[in-house]
Amino acid sequence: MAKKSYTKRIKVTKTGKLLRRKKGLGHNRSKKKTKVVNQKRNMSTISRADRSNINAKLN
Repeated sequence: MAKKSYTKRIKVTKTGKLLRRKKGLGHNRSKKKTKVVNQKRNMSTISRADRSNINAKLN
């Protein structure tokens, strides 16, 4: 059974990559520079070292 917290936060792509949201944009965006906000808007890939642990929790 998959852990619900992982299924909410991680997206599995068609090719099997794992994507996650970048941290730091929960609130107080007005204090952050525009460049930082734009960089954090995109999803980030999860490293290979963590992939096996996370896949176990998703399945």
